[in-house]
Amino acid sequence: MASKSRSKAAVRSTKSKGGRRPPVRSKGGPDLMLLPIAVGGILLALAAGILIYYYANNHTTTPTGPAKAE
Repeated sequence: MASKSRSKAAVRSTKSKGGRRPPVRSKGGPDLMLLPIAVGGILLALAAGILIYYYANNHTTTPTGPAKAE
């Protein structure tokens, strides 16, 4: 069993830090997430544009007075 521990020790000594991840750094800015706000704004603008287009194209005018006979 001693030979296995020696071989592992030899492998470990060749690698630096043994594959550890670097520590996670926190951002110094505000915790406001810009991507969800941007996507929400785009979807809101798209919905408003669709509603305006729908109401502009489905607005039909009907004559209110009697029809003229020629």
